Amino acid sequence: MNQMKVLHVLSSIGMIILVFTLSSCAVLGLSTARQVEKFFLEAEKLERVEAYNAAIEKYKVALKEFKKPGVTLGVRPHIDEDFPVLIRWRITRCRSKLVELGKLIPERYEDAIDWKTVERVGLRVRECVYTDNNAETSDFLEAEESYYYKDYSMALKKYELALKEPEKHKLTFERLPYIEFIPYIEFIDYRIASCYLKLAEQSESPNILYSKAIVYAERAINHLIGSENYTKPIKTEIQSVIATAHFGIGKIFFEKTDYKKALSNYQLALQNTEKEPSKIKIQLAMTFAYLNQGDVKNATVTCKRIRPTTEKSLKSMLTVDPIIGETLTIARGVQLYLEAGNAVSAIDYKETTFKYHAALTEILGGTSSASGAEYQKELNYILGSLFYKVERFESAEQVLTKAIENFPDSNFTDDAWYAIGDMNYKLQSYIESQSAFRKVIDGFPNSDLRDDAQYFIAKSLLEELEYEKAYLAFNELSTEDFQKYSDLQDDARYHSAYCLNLLNKDDMAIQQYENFLADFTKSPYRVDAYFDLGVIYARQRDYAKARSNYTLAMQQTDDQALLSEIQMVIGHAYYNQGDYKNAIIAHTSLLEKYPESDFIIEAKLGIANSYYRIGEWREAADAYERVINGHPEAINYVPYCAYQIGESHYGLATNHSKKGETKLAVTNFHKALEWYQNIIDNLSTETSENLGEIAELLITSLTRMHNDLNVPEELQSLAQLKKGDTYLAVEQYGKALAEYNTLVQAFPNSSKDSSIQKQIEQVQELIISKNLQPKKVRTTTENPIAQQIARKALASTVLIRIKDAIGDPLAIGSGFFISKDQIVSNWHVVEGATTAYALSVDEKKRYDIKGIIAMNPKQDLVILKVSGESSPLPLGDSHTVQIGESIYVTGNPKGWTGTFSTGVVSGFQMRYKGKRLQIAAPVSPGSSGGPVLNDKGEVIGIVYAGHGGPDAQNLNLAIPVHYLKALLKRVGPPIPLSAR
Repeated sequence: MNQMKVLHVLSSIGMIILVFTLSSCAVLGLSTARQVEKFFLEAEKLERVEAYNAAIEKYKVALKEFKKPGVTLGVRPHIDEDFPVLIRWRITRCRSKLVELGKLIPERYEDAIDWKTVERVGLRVRECVYTDNNAETSDFLEAEESYYYKDYSMALKKYELALKEPEKHKLTFERLPYIEFIPYIEFIDYRIASCYLKLAEQSESPNILYSKAIVYAERAINHLIGSENYTKPIKTEIQSVIATAHFGIGKIFFEKTDYKKALSNYQLALQNTEKEPSKIKIQLAMTFAYLNQGDVKNATVTCKRIRPTTEKSLKSMLTVDPIIGETLTIARGVQLYLEAGNAVSAIDYKETTFKYHAALTEILGGTSSASGAEYQKELNYILGSLFYKVERFESAEQVLTKAIENFPDSNFTDDAWYAIGDMNYKLQSYIESQSAFRKVIDGFPNSDLRDDAQYFIAKSLLEELEYEKAYLAFNELSTEDFQKYSDLQDDARYHSAYCLNLLNKDDMAIQQYENFLADFTKSPYRVDAYFDLGVIYARQRDYAKARSNYTLAMQQTDDQALLSEIQMVIGHAYYNQGDYKNAIIAHTSLLEKYPESDFIIEAKLGIANSYYRIGEWREAADAYERVINGHPEAINYVPYCAYQIGESHYGLATNHSKKGETKLAVTNFHKALEWYQNIIDNLSTETSENLGEIAELLITSLTRMHNDLNVPEELQSLAQLKKGDTYLAVEQYGKALAEYNTLVQAFPNSSKDSSIQKQIEQVQELIISKNLQPKKVRTTTENPIAQQIARKALASTVLIRIKDAIGDPLAIGSGFFISKDQIVSNWHVVEGATTAYALSVDEKKRYDIKGIIAMNPKQDLVILKVSGESSPLPLGDSHTVQIGESIYVTGNPKGWTGTFSTGVVSGFQMRYKGKRLQIAAPVSPGSSGGPVLNDKGEVIGIVYAGHGGPDAQNLNLAIPVHYLKALLKRVGPPIPLSAR
């Protein structure tokens, strides 16, 4: 009995313990669920005040509590089996905000926002709501479901239905865990705005949809302004919808070329976004809108603002939007382009050129992006312009022509045509230049470039020596159609008078010059007008009026170089008038006042010639010697001065003979012969342009001395010998032999000298053998690349021999094949030729020159049609040539065929009529017209000139190949050499 009682008591105690344990567990589970709720709500509050790091930690604590055993589910709808998914999404959202703020390195940002997770949470809660409330289908939840599945049309309908019955759907809304910090009505407005925005982006007529998006988004944001209950992120999200819609509307107006309205919407878009990627895209769009308006100032200012705030923010942007990097590249290129275009000082030339190159690199690197495709018409023009600015003319013309074809209605089309015209004008391709400029004039009646286009048409006609047409074209600028810019009017009026001057229509020119001077009292061309009037009056031999106008020209300028030139022509006016004493005074004044003048040599020659004219032989000889001794670089003047010194000594000798001063006469006759000999010694190596004329004068003087009875027989025979030497020096071997034979017959005693007989035999051998070529010399190299280039280049290089009207050799030069039957050379090589032929450097092939098929004397280029065929050399790009780059030259210096030499590009020169390459490679007479090649074996230049004597081999010039490419466009039927 007692035992039963004990068992009963123990059983009761056990039941109490069990109930207590179960009750404790239930209370513990409920307590844990409340802890989860507590931590979850604390995390939400921290997120609301943007304390994202603290919120993340609190969310993690909530999750840790949730995972404890015994947690009662269903206390709150969101604390259920999907609670870990919800926490993960919340943590991800906080991390996303930290990345946007630059407080989290993108690489450590584990997950992007996963809308599938959101859907899962939302649909689970929806099931809970239905279960708890036994509700039927909810329009709001169906709208949310359609929205997340991107069925925006259906979502829009359901949201509008939900908006009509807010009380019916509000409970559902409040229990959704992913919707926070915003009231029901404002949230629906935001969703409707988002739907309209998405539909607009998919629509072909989005304008109205964008406008509706803005209306609903602004309605939502206006209710939130000033409220402390709602955080910045949701306001930012709604403002983003407004910004995107305004940006979309701006793009529509941009495409319609209504840039004013486009800019207005872009500004509103910019005001409604704080996201850096969006700001960058909006500002780039604004830059292009300003450019299309022609507002370079605002385009530059706006473009300068396009930059990420920090390196971290850039990395963050690239994580969210990888294409933003290429957008920034384009923006940087456009900025450099605008900055370079705003440079106005010549001092900035180097920096400006660098910026153009940098801009070109940036834009080429970014044009593959979405922004590049969106703004391709603007970028095509900018690319073409950049290619032009860095002198890559071929690429520029290709890009601009393509832009015109693809975007004929672009605001830049007239700019593109103008750039093509200007480019061809600088290349002296005047026909193409005039055609492009005419497109501007005829196709764009409101273009600001019409006046400039007409002006350059006139200038190109002037360059082509079409003075009558140029005169009419300049006069056209004075009509009402071309009076937008006053600064061109004085230029045009002056040049129309200048054309009449060149046409020798003196009376009309004088009248037009005087009208110009009366109408344009402050024009910089006044000094030119007075100068030209002086020239006209000098031509009419009205030297008083000529000097009067020259003096007026001097009063109009303080330019020392120009003043010295005017002083020089005043001296010439006195000289031409026969007033040699005043000519000496005027030229002496130039030497004293302008010691740095470019006309020092001309002034010294003027003084020497004046003394010569008045028969003051000693002063004349001394003055000519001062030119030779003081200016050894003036090689064109040396033969003439030497000849005049010889003539001056001859004049002194004659005077002494008349006075019976035989000894002094013979001494001066000897000195005259010495100076004549000096000319003969240099005739074969000098490069003076007037050697033929000097040789003729020399032969005339030697003939006179040979026949002068006052000259002793010994000196007469010596003069006869020198006549033969003169013909020999200019390679007229038949005439040289005739003079030597005359010497033998006329002076048998003097001609017994064995050296004379030997010289006669040598000339006879030259005539018989007809082998006038010196031994061939070719430079060799151990460089395999150079050897390969040498083989190909020498196979294409030729020696050109020029003959005059009577068949005597006139000149030699070089050339090379650019097609199977066309060769290129310098114009000065063939100028004055009647017949010519070319020889391969191995002399195995002869090519008769049929005629000229294109020429540009200004750039010293000619293209010749030849009989026979050979391998052409490829043409390279002279615009990309760099100083220090290796080059290779082939040619025939002094007739030594097939010479190959190496060197480098040592500089660029702009002192000539266009750009020139300065090369450090040996160049001598006979090399003119030879090719200059790069490491690829491509022609980048044509040998143009060598400067100085044998010690100045690094001062050689070549014509860039882009001038040749321009000339190739003007190839026509062959014109015989004899017809030029």
